[in-house]
Amino acid sequence: MKAKPLVALPFLMLMALAISSCRSSTFTPASLSLSLINTQTLCSVATTTFGVRGASWDQTLPLHVGEAERRGLSLSECAEMTGKKFRSGTEISEQEAEKKRVRLTQEERKRKLELAKEREAEKQNRIEAERKRKVAADKKSTPPPSSSTSGSGFFVSKLGHVITNQHVVGKCLSVTVGDSAKKQVAAEIVDTDKRNDLALLKISSTTLASADTKSLIRKLGIKVASRNVPLSSDGLLRSEDVELGERVMVSGYPYGEIFSDTIKVTGGMVSAIRGMGDDSGQFQIDAAVQPGNSGGPIYDDKGNIVGVVVSQLNKLKVAKVIGSLPENVNFGIKASTVRQFLTSAGLPTKWSNQSEPVSSKNLAKIAKNQTLMVVCNN
Repeated sequence: MKAKPLVALPFLMLMALAISSCRSSTFTPASLSLSLINTQTLCSVATTTFGVRGASWDQTLPLHVGEAERRGLSLSECAEMTGKKFRSGTEISEQEAEKKRVRLTQEERKRKLELAKEREAEKQNRIEAERKRKVAADKKSTPPPSSSTSGSGFFVSKLGHVITNQHVVGKCLSVTVGDSAKKQVAAEIVDTDKRNDLALLKISSTTLASADTKSLIRKLGIKVASRNVPLSSDGLLRSEDVELGERVMVSGYPYGEIFSDTIKVTGGMVSAIRGMGDDSGQFQIDAAVQPGNSGGPIYDDKGNIVGVVVSQLNKLKVAKVIGSLPENVNFGIKASTVRQFLTSAGLPTKWSNQSEPVSSKNLAKIAKNQTLMVVCNN
């Protein structure tokens, strides 16, 4: 048999050569498929952009990068082909330097602004400290504005001794007495009895007293402090305690700082022979008593002093307890309690012995001559 010519041999040899060539090169099925991708698509995949560095090869896709380099494409060419920005190292360095300068300039401005704020705050602190120092200095050099309250009292001796309530003068910087707010004379506190709410005053000087006050003192026979004058009383207090239903008159200077500072009198009767809390040293009256009456005398119908006004009932407080508003419930300290206080203070007293009733008009005159406004300056 005659052999057939080997017409397919060249083709087979070419195929073997191609296979051999593929095995000896880096071509793989993947790289073979990349070779079929157009250049723009390849560049789009092989490059990436990030940060200030602009475009760079995507190192996570080595086959794509390799294919681009195999085609002779540089990074800049590939980046420009896809519209991605590429910057050289010099350009990057300059731009980064410029950003750094801008950042430093902004930080410097911020530091300067903060420093200016700190300096301004320090300036304001110094100004405020100086203001406070001046205010403190002014307070030391300028005495606080004075204020005063008033009560009532009455003479118990011709030496110028005056009885009033302890709560009227207990917190005073100074005390004056007189027959009105404008006719006052200085007095000193001799003794106090806080438990019974009594205080003993004594006129200390008539130097600053008005002519009217001096006239009153002379009329009453008051002898201002003298070592040569023995202590004695004028005998104004009644020896017997009050009786239930007895008629009384109250005198004093209520609301002396609001209404007229002339003496005022009110009448009533003894409504109980014991005081608040069943206090045996006090008694209850229904005569009208107002703030400013405290320390004033309570007279019987003969002109004898039977007590000292001490307080009025706290109506609102009692109303909360009993549910109704009490009226005309006021209290006085008994004359016997006052006499015990005067004796303990070193001022022996004589009992008054007036036994004849006097008219209300004459009783008011007696009260006017004996009752004083007591002013507490604080």
